[in-house]
Amino acid sequence: MGCLACGTRIRAALSRRSGGSLAVPQFPRSRAREFHLLDAGCGGGRHALLFAREGYRTDACDASTRGLDLLRNAAKAEGHKIRLRTAQIDVLPYEDASFDGVLVWGVIYYLPLERYAAAVSELLRVLKPRGRALVLVKSISDARKSHSEALSHNSFRVVRAPAGMPWENEIGLELTLLGHAEIERLFGQFGEIQVENSRVTMADGRYADDDWHIYLCK
Repeated sequence: MGCLACGTRIRAALSRRSGGSLAVPQFPRSRAREFHLLDAGCGGGRHALLFAREGYRTDACDASTRGLDLLRNAAKAEGHKIRLRTAQIDVLPYEDASFDGVLVWGVIYYLPLERYAAAVSELLRVLKPRGRALVLVKSISDARKSHSEALSHNSFRVVRAPAGMPWENEIGLELTLLGHAEIERLFGQFGEIQVENSRVTMADGRYADDDWHIYLCK
Protein backbone atom coordinates (compact mmCIF):
# COMPACT_ATOMS: atom_id res chain seq x y z
CA MET A 1 0.00 0.00 0.00
CA GLY A 2 1.32 3.46 -0.82
CA CYS A 3 1.81 6.29 1.57
CA LEU A 4 -1.18 8.39 2.43
CA ALA A 5 -2.07 10.95 -0.24
CA CYS A 6 -5.65 11.80 0.54
CA GLY A 7 -6.10 15.42 -0.58
CA THR A 8 -3.90 17.22 1.91
CA ARG A 9 -1.77 14.52 3.55
CA ILE A 10 -2.65 13.80 7.16
CA ARG A 11 0.22 14.59 9.48
CA ALA A 12 0.51 14.06 13.20
CA ALA A 13 0.39 17.37 15.02
CA LEU A 14 2.03 16.50 18.29
CA SER A 15 1.78 19.16 20.95
CA ARG A 16 2.94 19.16 24.55
CA ARG A 17 1.27 20.96 27.37
CA SER A 18 1.39 20.76 31.14
CA GLY A 19 -0.28 17.60 32.35
CA GLY A 20 0.64 15.39 29.41
CA SER A 21 0.99 15.03 25.67
CA LEU A 22 -1.74 15.53 23.13
CA ALA A 23 -2.02 14.53 19.48
CA VAL A 24 -4.63 15.36 16.87
CA PRO A 25 -4.61 14.89 13.10
CA GLN A 26 -4.25 18.00 10.98
CA PHE A 27 -7.58 17.83 9.24
CA PRO A 28 -7.92 20.80 6.85
CA ARG A 29 -8.60 23.82 9.05
CA SER A 30 -9.65 25.85 6.03
CA ARG A 31 -12.72 23.58 5.87
CA ALA A 32 -13.31 23.36 9.61
CA ARG A 33 -16.91 24.61 9.58
CA GLU A 34 -17.98 22.00 7.02
CA PHE A 35 -15.62 19.22 8.13
CA HIS A 36 -17.52 16.75 10.33
CA LEU A 37 -15.33 15.02 12.91
CA LEU A 38 -15.94 12.18 15.36
CA ASP A 39 -13.91 11.55 18.51
CA ALA A 40 -14.66 7.85 18.98
CA GLY A 41 -13.97 6.62 22.50
CA CYS A 42 -13.60 10.20 23.66
CA GLY A 43 -13.20 9.61 27.40
CA GLY A 44 -13.34 12.99 29.10
CA GLY A 45 -13.23 14.68 25.72
CA ARG A 46 -9.93 16.54 25.54
CA HIS A 47 -9.63 15.96 21.78
CA ALA A 48 -13.30 16.70 21.08
CA LEU A 49 -12.88 20.03 22.85
CA LEU A 50 -9.84 20.82 20.72
CA PHE A 51 -11.82 20.12 17.57
CA ALA A 52 -14.70 22.31 18.75
CA ARG A 53 -12.35 25.15 19.66
CA GLU A 54 -10.97 25.04 16.11
CA GLY A 55 -14.48 25.35 14.70
CA TYR A 56 -15.01 21.80 13.43
CA ARG A 57 -18.46 20.19 13.48
CA THR A 58 -17.78 17.77 16.30
CA ASP A 59 -19.41 14.57 17.53
CA ALA A 60 -18.09 12.36 20.33
CA CYS A 61 -19.02 8.99 21.76
CA ASP A 62 -17.88 6.81 24.63
CA ALA A 63 -19.13 3.88 26.67
CA SER A 64 -18.61 5.86 29.88
CA THR A 65 -21.47 8.15 30.86
CA ARG A 66 -19.14 9.75 33.42
CA GLY A 67 -16.70 10.76 30.69
CA LEU A 68 -19.52 12.12 28.55
CA ASP A 69 -20.85 14.13 31.49
CA LEU A 70 -17.42 15.69 31.97
CA LEU A 71 -17.26 16.59 28.29
CA ARG A 72 -20.82 17.90 28.26
CA ASN A 73 -20.08 20.23 31.18
CA ALA A 74 -16.79 21.42 29.70
CA ALA A 75 -18.35 22.09 26.31
CA LYS A 76 -21.21 24.01 27.90
CA ALA A 77 -18.79 26.09 29.97
CA GLU A 78 -16.86 27.05 26.82
CA GLY A 79 -19.96 27.59 24.70
CA HIS A 80 -19.32 24.73 22.25
CA LYS A 81 -21.90 22.47 20.65
CA ILE A 82 -20.66 18.87 20.64
CA ARG A 83 -23.12 16.10 19.84
CA LEU A 84 -22.65 13.25 22.31
CA ARG A 85 -23.69 9.59 22.18
CA THR A 86 -23.21 6.67 24.57
CA ALA A 87 -21.74 3.82 22.53
CA GLN A 88 -19.26 0.98 22.32
CA ILE A 89 -16.61 1.70 19.73
CA ASP A 90 -17.22 -1.58 17.91
CA VAL A 91 -20.95 -0.80 17.51
CA LEU A 92 -21.09 2.86 16.50
CA PRO A 93 -24.59 4.44 16.48
CA TYR A 94 -24.10 6.42 13.26
CA GLU A 95 -25.25 6.06 9.68
CA ASP A 96 -22.87 4.91 6.98
CA ALA A 97 -20.60 7.63 5.57
CA SER A 98 -21.41 10.14 8.31
CA PHE A 99 -17.99 11.72 8.96
CA ASP A 100 -15.18 13.43 7.09
CA GLY A 101 -12.72 12.44 9.80
CA VAL A 102 -12.48 10.20 12.86
CA LEU A 103 -10.03 10.15 15.73
CA VAL A 104 -9.55 6.97 17.81
CA TRP A 105 -7.02 7.76 20.52
CA GLY A 106 -6.10 4.52 22.27
CA VAL A 107 -9.32 2.78 23.34
CA ILE A 108 -9.47 -0.15 20.92
CA TYR A 109 -6.39 -1.92 22.29
CA TYR A 110 -8.50 -2.62 25.40
CA LEU A 111 -10.75 -4.83 23.24
CA PRO A 112 -10.18 -8.53 22.46
CA LEU A 113 -8.97 -9.08 18.91
CA GLU A 114 -12.43 -9.95 17.50
CA ARG A 115 -13.93 -6.71 18.81
CA TYR A 116 -10.79 -4.78 17.83
CA ALA A 117 -11.36 -5.93 14.24
CA ALA A 118 -15.06 -5.03 14.49
CA ALA A 119 -14.11 -1.51 15.67
CA VAL A 120 -11.85 -1.09 12.63
CA SER A 121 -14.74 -2.11 10.35
CA GLU A 122 -17.04 0.36 12.09
CA LEU A 123 -14.50 3.12 11.63
CA LEU A 124 -14.41 2.41 7.90
CA ARG A 125 -18.20 2.24 7.71
CA VAL A 126 -18.89 5.65 9.28
CA LEU A 127 -16.29 7.50 7.20
CA LYS A 128 -17.34 9.23 4.00
CA PRO A 129 -15.54 8.24 0.78
CA ARG A 130 -12.00 9.64 0.99
CA GLY A 131 -12.62 10.28 4.69
CA ARG A 132 -9.58 10.44 6.93
CA ALA A 133 -8.75 8.93 10.28
CA LEU A 134 -6.01 8.81 12.86
CA VAL A 135 -5.85 5.80 15.18
CA LEU A 136 -3.40 5.38 18.05
CA VAL A 137 -2.87 1.97 19.65
CA LYS A 138 -0.20 0.28 21.76
CA SER A 139 2.31 -1.95 19.98
CA ILE A 140 3.60 -5.40 20.85
CA SER A 141 6.85 -3.72 21.97
CA ASP A 142 5.15 -1.68 24.68
CA ALA A 143 6.49 -2.20 28.22
CA ARG A 144 3.04 -3.31 29.35
CA LYS A 145 3.70 -6.67 27.67
CA SER A 146 6.62 -7.52 29.98
CA HIS A 147 4.43 -6.72 33.00
CA SER A 148 1.51 -8.88 31.85
CA GLU A 149 0.53 -12.51 31.61
CA ALA A 150 0.04 -13.78 28.07
CA LEU A 151 -3.50 -15.01 27.35
CA SER A 152 -2.84 -15.64 23.66
CA HIS A 153 -0.44 -14.50 20.94
CA ASN A 154 -1.82 -10.95 21.00
CA SER A 155 -3.76 -10.81 24.27
CA PHE A 156 -2.25 -9.88 27.63
CA ARG A 157 -3.52 -9.17 31.14
CA VAL A 158 -1.59 -6.48 33.03
CA VAL A 159 -0.48 -7.88 36.39
CA ARG A 160 1.93 -5.25 37.70
CA ALA A 161 3.28 -1.77 37.09
CA PRO A 162 6.45 -0.22 38.47
CA ALA A 163 5.77 2.85 40.60
CA GLY A 164 5.11 5.95 38.54
CA MET A 165 4.45 4.16 35.27
CA PRO A 166 1.47 5.40 33.20
CA TRP A 167 -0.29 2.02 33.24
CA GLU A 168 -0.71 1.73 37.03
CA ASN A 169 -4.48 2.08 36.57
CA GLU A 170 -4.53 -0.71 33.95
CA ILE A 171 -3.65 -3.57 36.32
CA GLY A 172 -6.16 -6.37 35.73
CA LEU A 173 -7.15 -5.13 32.29
CA GLU A 174 -6.76 -7.22 29.14
CA LEU A 175 -4.93 -5.61 26.24
CA THR A 176 -4.52 -6.48 22.56
CA LEU A 177 -0.99 -5.61 21.41
CA LEU A 178 -0.10 -5.97 17.73
CA GLY A 179 2.97 -5.90 15.53
CA HIS A 180 3.40 -3.86 12.34
CA ALA A 181 2.37 -6.64 9.96
CA GLU A 182 -0.75 -7.38 12.01
CA ILE A 183 -1.73 -3.70 12.00
CA GLU A 184 -1.38 -3.48 8.22
CA ARG A 185 -3.44 -6.64 7.81
CA LEU A 186 -6.18 -5.50 10.18
CA PHE A 187 -6.48 -2.04 8.63
CA GLY A 188 -5.91 -3.31 5.09
CA GLN A 189 -9.55 -2.75 4.15
CA PHE A 190 -8.84 1.00 3.95
CA GLY A 191 -7.83 2.48 0.63
CA GLU A 192 -4.62 3.99 2.00
CA ILE A 193 -2.68 3.43 5.18
CA GLN A 194 0.48 4.77 6.72
CA VAL A 195 1.84 3.38 9.98
CA GLU A 196 4.39 5.20 12.12
CA ASN A 197 5.97 4.17 15.40
CA SER A 198 6.27 6.42 18.44
CA ARG A 199 8.47 5.26 21.30
CA VAL A 200 8.93 7.21 24.54
CA THR A 201 11.28 5.80 27.16
CA MET A 202 10.90 6.27 30.91
CA ALA A 203 12.86 5.52 34.07
CA ASP A 204 16.27 6.01 32.43
CA GLY A 205 15.26 3.91 29.43
CA ARG A 206 14.10 0.86 31.38
CA TYR A 207 10.50 1.11 30.14
CA ALA A 208 8.97 2.23 26.86
CA ASP A 209 5.56 3.56 25.92
CA ASP A 210 5.41 2.18 22.37
CA ASP A 211 2.57 3.25 20.05
CA TRP A 212 1.42 2.85 16.48
CA HIS A 213 0.10 6.03 14.84
CA ILE A 214 -2.08 4.81 11.99
CA TYR A 215 -3.09 7.32 9.28
CA LEU A 216 -5.98 6.15 7.13
CA CYS A 217 -7.98 7.20 4.11
CA LYS A 218 -11.12 5.42 2.95
